[in-house]
Amino acid sequence: MTLVISGGLSNYCGAQFQSSTEICQMSLILVHLSDIHFGQERANKLVEVHKDARERLLDDVRKFGADIAPKRISGVLVTGDIAYGGKPNEYEDAGQWLDRLTQIIGCSRSDVQVVPGNHDIDWDEISASVAYLLKEIEIHGEDKLDEFLNTTNDREILYRRFNSYERFADAYNCPLDKGGGGAGDRVVELAPGRRLRFTGLNSALTCAKVDTQGKLVLGERQRVLQRNSGEELVVLSHHPMSWMIDGEDANGYIRARARVLVTGHEHKPSARVEHVLDDADLLTIEAGATTPPGSDDEFTYAYNLLEFAWEEKEDALAVTVHSRCWSETRKEFVEDVARAESETGYYVLASPRYKEAPQVQVKQTATASETNEPPVIQQESSNGENGSDLMPAEYPDIILRFFKDLVPSERLRLLVEVGAVPENWNDKLSHGIEKALIDRAVQSGRAADIRAKLDELIAEKNKEG
Repeated sequence: MTLVISGGLSNYCGAQFQSSTEICQMSLILVHLSDIHFGQERANKLVEVHKDARERLLDDVRKFGADIAPKRISGVLVTGDIAYGGKPNEYEDAGQWLDRLTQIIGCSRSDVQVVPGNHDIDWDEISASVAYLLKEIEIHGEDKLDEFLNTTNDREILYRRFNSYERFADAYNCPLDKGGGGAGDRVVELAPGRRLRFTGLNSALTCAKVDTQGKLVLGERQRVLQRNSGEELVVLSHHPMSWMIDGEDANGYIRARARVLVTGHEHKPSARVEHVLDDADLLTIEAGATTPPGSDDEFTYAYNLLEFAWEEKEDALAVTVHSRCWSETRKEFVEDVARAESETGYYVLASPRYKEAPQVQVKQTATASETNEPPVIQQESSNGENGSDLMPAEYPDIILRFFKDLVPSERLRLLVEVGAVPENWNDKLSHGIEKALIDRAVQSGRAADIRAKLDELIAEKNKEG
């Protein structure tokens, strides 16, 4: 899924214009979470401790947002392990908490981009036959993965482990490409002709109940990253590439084509820059765990706020990492002083895709204080095979409300009443069919009817509740 922006910013609606007398540019600020592990409390019994830490994170984001005014936080990135056991109730809890976070930020509920981690698979869906497929992939690598992906039944049972994650991620317009592809893209225009693409990977594609470092497979469809003039890449992956059999090849594409790599999984926060080519830098941001199994001297609650901007003088991508960690003394989030002492926090990255693009035309523009309207949003829906269809700006809100706010019977009623279900339809509506029908209805110009029906159904629920 690719979000394409016309004159503005993708699904991240809250981006603000920075003061400038010449160039119209935006600063994109995102809350970066990883390894939230909703549901792990049932295993280690730290229910109140983890609940309190998440509440204090909301407090911290609220304070940060007030401190940076008039700039605003624009959305949320989650680099995997949203859940702990890949169960529906865990994603329901995660969704409710993310709703509160986006409300504090002041952005849309749909301004969230997610990728899956190893805890986002449902172990109960790893039958003996699935375990066999995963072991074959671990032993024989990409050849076996491709063989299974090319067989309909094998492909379906491999992806069945992601059923609950898929329903959750589709609501945020972050669909899994079930042909061995990624976990959804978003594109932001930081300045005229200077775009930033957030590319989500499914590094959990071949995860089993127990995984060995260096034995997972990313696959060719994910390794080969896009290269577009005027567009730099931010790659989102739960696992560092050291966990992949094909990690060396994947790293080759990342070093050649990405400007930022953001990972989770290992719970050890850091940021470092490498000068990877004569004209290119790579910033690697490794996340701490938002909710680790427990807090100690080695692993503690952590998250980042990431700020992306176009640096006009160098014609380069600039990134600021605001790292936050838990203070056992204060029992709240504070600046990660240890990292602040060893890392600069502000990085101007040599950006060849910007350099090769036509020079930005200098023009007089309004400052942030004079510009209050959010950017115009246009969105593409791509199924990975049949090309892309332009979607209206309200699509993210429609798809989120459809999947998050309605139960199956209500979704069926909506689809029937807006004429999205073919006549004489007798089959069960699976999640995939629901997604296809709602997409088709939006593409055919029925977005207004769907919005009206969503309002009606949700109002009925609220009245009854």
